[in-house]
Amino acid sequence: MRDDHSTIATTLRRLANTISLIAPDDWVPLRAHLVSVGRLCRDHELVRAAILEIRRRDGDDDERFARRELATIDRATGALERIADAMTEDGALHPATRHAIRQALEARARAMPKQSLGELLGAARARQLAPLALEEFDLLWNATEQLLDQLNQRRAGDANVDPIVTDLMTFRGAHKRAAAVIETRTVLEYRSIGRTVARLVQHAVEWDAALEPETHALPPRGQDGLAKGTLWLLERICDELDLRTTRRFALYRLRVFFEQFEHEKLRAALERPEARRKREAILHEKMDRFLFQDGYFPLTNVEASRGNIDTAIVEKVERAGVPPILVELKQVTDIHPDAPRATRTLVQAAIETARTEVQAYRGFFASRPQWAGIQPFIVVVHTSRDLVKDLETDDVILIDLSDARPSTRRKEAKAPNERDAVAKPVPSRARRKRPPHR
Repeated sequence: MRDDHSTIATTLRRLANTISLIAPDDWVPLRAHLVSVGRLCRDHELVRAAILEIRRRDGDDDERFARRELATIDRATGALERIADAMTEDGALHPATRHAIRQALEARARAMPKQSLGELLGAARARQLAPLALEEFDLLWNATEQLLDQLNQRRAGDANVDPIVTDLMTFRGAHKRAAAVIETRTVLEYRSIGRTVARLVQHAVEWDAALEPETHALPPRGQDGLAKGTLWLLERICDELDLRTTRRFALYRLRVFFEQFEHEKLRAALERPEARRKREAILHEKMDRFLFQDGYFPLTNVEASRGNIDTAIVEKVERAGVPPILVELKQVTDIHPDAPRATRTLVQAAIETARTEVQAYRGFFASRPQWAGIQPFIVVVHTSRDLVKDLETDDVILIDLSDARPSTRRKEAKAPNERDAVAKPVPSRARRKRPPHR
């Protein structure tokens, strides 16, 4: 499978190189190659897996942007509601001020039929204001600026104008933030691969439709910017395959090797009396040898300790030219009689301890750009008979060396309830037979 990852990455790089050499206006060969990329994005298992992983991480950027957008809109909405409340409060404003406000409110607020700033503030006063869109801030700008000019002229004769002016200044600041948020969204849309993938898949779908008999469908037409977006997409997919996906699959293979082929040998090695204080070292030796034979230079507890990595080891790896893989290994085993039972709680605690050390590794890699894309993984070898599969995540791999099969473990998990269901009820005190009185 590692060869499969390398093969598809090579294929994608060749496609990217070919697309980059085609003139932008030469759409016949360009469309043909984009169809190939679209089919790979739609049908190839490894490419789809890499895309899903990239989109999952990009989701963090989407969430952060959504919070920024919501904060900007909420700030503007709150200011409009306070302005509406202040302007309609009985006796709060001088009559001349109210007249000036009415003149300003006649200005159109949005590019919508019969929508004025006055109607907008009325909806805000009733707390029925529809959520503002960032693009609407510009449409509101002229009307609110006119209102601000009118109120500034009345500040000397009406002290109650000041809070409204303050809220209008708040809206002005929100307008400036809205422009920055819109620009951020533009960059986010370009950086996100979801839109490019959707266009490429549609490109392939249109081509397949054009090949169907008895159809009038045309082949896919040219789309502005699709070729450039495709090059960016292919670069990210190849990086994902090289830096993360292949490493994760190497650890999946390690799990199969330990659980299916080395299960009895590992349990026997861990059960020996001399292994009581060396269980983790025994597992490390087996894991390091397997990962090296799989084509990686393993960085484990020999080279890394509590988040610190020996710089000399890093330079040695770079000189060797063998791709590195960083694994934080923990063991939660109870093969020895004096060992605590390997419970779900202990497995979870081992994962949390490893995460603390992994964060330190990330800080180390941040100072070395050539290693920045390497994701540290956590491997926990356990003998827990509890159900712990749900503790696995993208960067956590659990290896089960217990002596119970999964089916047996599920049966045992149900056993207490089954015993409770068939247990005979204890007779009540009133029904118990009392010994005869003597």
